[in-house]
Amino acid sequence: MGGTLFEIFRQNFAIESRVAADAGQQAGDTKIPGLNQLLASFGGASFKHGLYRIIRAQDMARWNASDLPLRISSI
Repeated sequence: MGGTLFEIFRQNFAIESRVAADAGQQAGDTKIPGLNQLLASFGGASFKHGLYRIIRAQDMARWNASDLPLRISSI
């Protein structure tokens, strides 16, 4: 089995749409190995008609501070 998980994902899931980063917004270091690379490579992207979506790095703090993930998971 060759390639990193990011390479394998990229080969199997094309980015269909992407929300661009807001000007002047920077994301901090998540301090989680691989997460910075994931967000840099795929942040803001949607795959397979929205089946997979990866938030933008700059939205992490707001996402974590809200109860939005709880509401989505309860749907």
